This record gives sequence, structure tokens and C-alpha cells, in this order.
Amino acid sequence: MTTVKPPKSLPKWEKLIAIGSIFLCLVVMASWFLKIESILTLIPLTDPMKFNTAVVLLLSGVGLLIYKKEALHYRTILKLISLIIFCIGALTLLTYAETPLIDIDQLFVKDTFSSKLPGRMSIATAVCSVFMGISFFFFNSRKKIEVQICLYSLKIILLTTLISIIAFILLLPTGNKTNFFNSIPVHTSTLLMGIAFILVFNNRHSLLRVLLFGPYAGSRSARRLIPAVLLIPTVLTVSLVAALEHGLIDIYFGISAFATLSVPMIILYVASVAVGINRIDAKRLRLRKNLLERNKVLQTFRVGLERVASISRTDSKGVITYVNDRFCLLSGYSREEIVGKTHRIFSSGYHKKSFYKEMWDVISTGEVWYGHFKNQRKNGEYIWLEVLIIPFKNSQGDIFEYMSLQNDITERKRMEQILKSEYVRSLEFKNKELQELTYIASHDLQEPLITLLSLTADLSENQADRLDEEGKTTLKFIQQTSQRMSNQIRGILDYNLQFENLSITKINCEQVVQDVLNDMSNQISESKAVVTFEGLPTISGYETPIRMLFMNLISNALKFQEKGNIPHIKIEGKKKNQRWEFRVQDNGIGIEERNLEKVFQIFQRLQKRSLYDGSGIGLAHCKKIVDMHSGSIWVESELGKGSTFYFSIPTFIEKIKKEDFFKPN
Repeated sequence: MTTVKPPKSLPKWEKLIAIGSIFLCLVVMASWFLKIESILTLIPLTDPMKFNTAVVLLLSGVGLLIYKKEALHYRTILKLISLIIFCIGALTLLTYAETPLIDIDQLFVKDTFSSKLPGRMSIATAVCSVFMGISFFFFNSRKKIEVQICLYSLKIILLTTLISIIAFILLLPTGNKTNFFNSIPVHTSTLLMGIAFILVFNNRHSLLRVLLFGPYAGSRSARRLIPAVLLIPTVLTVSLVAALEHGLIDIYFGISAFATLSVPMIILYVASVAVGINRIDAKRLRLRKNLLERNKVLQTFRVGLERVASISRTDSKGVITYVNDRFCLLSGYSREEIVGKTHRIFSSGYHKKSFYKEMWDVISTGEVWYGHFKNQRKNGEYIWLEVLIIPFKNSQGDIFEYMSLQNDITERKRMEQILKSEYVRSLEFKNKELQELTYIASHDLQEPLITLLSLTADLSENQADRLDEEGKTTLKFIQQTSQRMSNQIRGILDYNLQFENLSITKINCEQVVQDVLNDMSNQISESKAVVTFEGLPTISGYETPIRMLFMNLISNALKFQEKGNIPHIKIEGKKKNQRWEFRVQDNGIGIEERNLEKVFQIFQRLQKRSLYDGSGIGLAHCKKIVDMHSGSIWVESELGKGSTFYFSIPTFIEKIKKEDFFKPN
């Protein structure tokens, strides 16, 4: 049977009826104890609610508040409540049968207001109490027979109370016709009906629930017809009874008028309902036709897809439930060998656990995943697959199936590898030329500079008294220019320093920064700089380049300061997602916004050489080191207020690949 959820507004009514029942019963019980007859007879044309009835309805209201609770103590309380309700009703019926076990009628309070059967609830109320107790007792049962007993008990209560309410509305003298409905108050009937209604429509096995709240045409018809079936005869009958009592019509005319008016009114209402249902049905037929046409298109698409793609479907746990012929051909396994297994049987061992975790993190949220797999066929051959995994959700929004579309790209991967190898060989050749050029720069250019610096130093020390002021100025200029050129060449050598033979190690960044500060102690002391660092982690990387990275950033922060300003440098590090993020903050001259991207380009100088010395290589070297660690570097700055350099490095770094290392900056 289709599961049908009750309306969203039902819990509100449930709580309202429960609280209303408890409140009314407490008022009635207090009135019996205090002998306040005016409250007990507040509703005209009906007998007062008996004390025992108030106890039954009070306990029923409490049961309505706790019957959904799963905890054992709540279930125990509900069982106890149901037994008390059942016993009160059963003992009353035994009293009616003149075989009383105890005087249940006036057990709790003495009825001084009723002349006939004082304190005794009506037979109908007693019957409803018995069935209400049975309903609460078996409501949460999982046994089919007990569930059926519960539902039939609730239906008896609904039918009994409905007849009682209609009889009250029509002002029929039921007391003269049958003792069954004698002295059942209308408020008692209303509360019993409300409680039974809530229990029926919260039971997942209830046919009435499906009938009234189901998505079917019959359910829609019932929702529209039942109110009319109840209201039209009731309203007509009340009107005719009133006319009879006032002598406006006789009984024969009343019967004829009832038939004459009720039949066409019901026919008209049923016809209007039928027209509405026909409109809905016509729309449903159009949708069905469109759906069939779309299904044909999808079927054609599926046939085409089956021919060109390798397709598999799995359940939510990854167990394979279907594969097409192309999948079997590609994997080398038969369908019987695959279905019921997971995709682990195709694993080549190439991918790491983190790769699969990332994939599952994506598809488990309902997102489509695209990527490449290296799998192993049954015969041991390796194949590369281009894979698209699509999650499917049910009406509750839960994923129940994954479908994968796979395409063999082994040949494409092989060609890419060949092209990459040729590219690497080309880069290696160019790198060899670059190394030779570096060798020439380090020997053929540095050697004459060293000689020149040595001669000018000797001249400055031993021959200075022979030079006039102009000669001394010229000599100083030659020394400064030669030193600057030597620094420039050294910077180029550092920039082109090769790190491919280094290994990844654990780096204590606090220790590295402390060592750098010790090496730069003279420069820091001269500038009276204040350098602080905190929260620097231990990371994986290449230690020597990381050391050079911090040295360049700190050197820059010391160098680019306003004259007379005391440098304040703060170095911090923290983990952000799967990366370590560092920042080096200073209070220097700052950088214009338009130059923020330029600072990492080689030989890029933003200040005049006469104001700030430098080679224009330091920050470019920093970028190269960060790139080597698969990271990123950037700067935030405001002119005149200092700069903050950020760089981030992944928490896990694979050894640098040659093709990445030789990639031109």
C-alpha cells in the first residue's frame, strides 16, 4: 500500500484537541468537586458530562500528547492510561448489565444533580471508552491483527460519535427511541471524535487516511463529496424539523420537500465535483501523453548511449546493480562476475585514498563528478577511463542510485605522455643551456668584477691621498656600481639555482625564521627593527628554498622603509582548509594598487635606485619557490601604510616533477 503522509496542519489540531480536552475535563472535575451546577449545565439541551467521562477524556488527552513518544517510560505510561480508560468503560457496562463489580458510577464523586442513574455515563460513552482504551493499548503495535483491532475500535468510536452529534443537531428525541444514546453530551461526543480522528489519521495502516489524504482521484472525490453528504441532508432536516415544530408544514409535505430538495442539490454538487475531476483527469491524460513521448525520446537516447558509452549503475553503497555490454567488453569481465560487486575489482592501485574520498565527498552531496580513472582489466592490462558519475535522488531527497558513464581514453593518455616526454626533453635541453649560461655568468662575469672590486679597494686604501675630490668621487662611484653589478649577478644565480635533487622534509618554520633572524641580526640591529612571529607550523617542503623565501620577505620589509622609521615586522601562520597560509606584515612605504601584480615579476623595480637599493629579483624568487611547492603568493598593501605578503602551501606536497620544475616562470 502506498504510504500517505497526513496534512502538515494535523499536528497543530492534535495538540489543540489534547490540551482542550485536558482543560475542559479539569474544569468539569473541579465543578463536580465544588458542586457548581451552572458550569456543568452550561450547554443547553444536553446532559452534563459525568465525572467518570471527564476522567476518561482527561486521560485520553494525556495519551494524545505522548502516544508518539518512543521512550520506554512513555510507552509504559500510555499502556497504564489505556488500561484505566478501558476499565472505567467496562465496569460501567457491567453496571448496565446489572452485574457490577464495584460502584464505579460514584466512586470518585457523588452525583447530586441527576435523578436517574446518578454519576453513570451513557452506554454509548462507556462503549467508546472501552474502544478508546483498546486503541491506545494497541496503537504502536507492529502485529497486523493488533493494528486491525486498533483501527476498527477507532472507526466504531467515530461512527458512534458522528451519529450522536447529528442527533443533537437535528434535535431528535433519541431518549424516547433508544437507550444507547441516552444522556451522551455533545461536548463528550465532539472530544471523543476529535481524539479518534487524530489517532486514525496518524496510523500509517489506516485506509481512511489513504482515502482522504491520498493523491488518487478517488481520494480527491471523497474530500469533496463527504462534506456535502454530511451537510446537505443535515441542513435540510434541521430546516424541515424547525418548520414542523412551528406548524408551518405537515409531516407529509416535509418528507416530500426533503426528497424534492435533497436529490437535485446532491446531483448538482456531484456534477460540479465531476466536472472538476474531469478537468484534472484531462490534464493528467495530457501529461501522460507528453510523458510517453518523452519516454520514447529518452529510450532512443538510451539506445544510442548504450552503443557509445560504457555504463554501470550502483546502489547508494556502491554495489553494482547493472552494467551494459560495452562495460563488460571494456573490463573483460562477464555481467555475472560484476553485478553484486563494487568497482574495487577494477582498481589498479594507481589512485590514492584521498582521490576516492574526494570523489565520494562530491557525489554523496548529489553533485555530478567528472574525472579520469586508471583501471585494470581482467587480463591485467591497464586502461584509462574518462568517467562521469551521476547521483539519482528519490522523492524524499535521498540518493538511491549512481550511474557512471565511461569512455576509454587509454590511447589519448598514451599520446599525451609521448608529447609530454618530448616537451620535457626539450625543456631539459634548454635548461642545460641555461646552466651553461649561469656557469659563464658565475665565472666569466664575476671574476673581472671581483678583480675590479679588489683593485678599487686597494686604490681607496693605499692611493687615496694622491686623488683629488673628483677622483675620490669617481672611485666611490666605480666601487658602488661594481658592487651593485656583483649583487645583481648573485641574485640571478640564486634565482636560477636548481632544486630538483632536494627531498621533501618536515620543516619547523619557527626554527627556520629564528635562524634567518640570527643571520640578519646586523641588519636588524642597524635599523632597530622589531620582528615578531607566532603560530608558525611544521610543514612539508624543501627546507633551503623555504629559508630563502622567508629571508627575501624579511629583507624586503627591512629595506623599503621611510627614512627614520623603525620597522615593525610580524610573521604569522595558520591552517586554512587543506593549506598552510603565512603572512609577513610590515609598516613600510607600501605599494600602489596598480603595482600589486608587478612586484613578483623579475627585474621589476618600483622605486628609484637612488632611494632604495635592490636587484628586482627577490620577490620573483619568492614566487618561484612558492610555485615549486604548488602554492600561491600575493600581497595586500596601501601606499604609505605598509604591506602584507601572503603565501600558501598545501599541507601535502608531492615531490616536484621535472616538467613542472623546468616550466619557464
